[in-house]
Amino acid sequence: MARNDTITILRGEGAPPDLSYGELAYDSANNILYIGNPAGVPIAVSIMRNVFIQSSPQTPGNLTLTDAVNWAAQYAFLSSVKIKTASTNFDLYLCETSAFDTALISTRQLVSGGTGDMDITVDREYNPDAAAVYLKYVDNSGANTATFYVVGQMRRH
Repeated sequence: MARNDTITILRGEGAPPDLSYGELAYDSANNILYIGNPAGVPIAVSIMRNVFIQSSPQTPGNLTLTDAVNWAAQYAFLSSVKIKTASTNFDLYLCETSAFDTALISTRQLVSGGTGDMDITVDREYNPDAAAVYLKYVDNSGANTATFYVVGQMRRH
């Protein structure tokens, strides 16, 4: 027997004060979906969205890659970094802050002595407070520019 069920989603701005168990609500001001738990408390549902940032050709140094529309970095997960360069010897660091401190324990060296174009798998959570991706590009063979492509997911909790 065919069923014709309808799912209703409450809509509004801001978090709902309460929801019945299994009831859905959408906060249009913050783009958050809520579901009522057994106690009637609204719980934010994780929403993931793929994000992509492409840089213009960059000279060696500290790079701040931003995309105000697609990269809010709320609980961001970095999947990969692709680099296109003619360099024959470069290092690449992923920094958690705009201080670009490679001595910090949270800084991760993605490449040491890299040559030419590379696809680098990162697969790690990124600073949830950052509004950008901070890379440090060191060209040990000169001053070759590089173009970066950062792929990840923006996750809301």
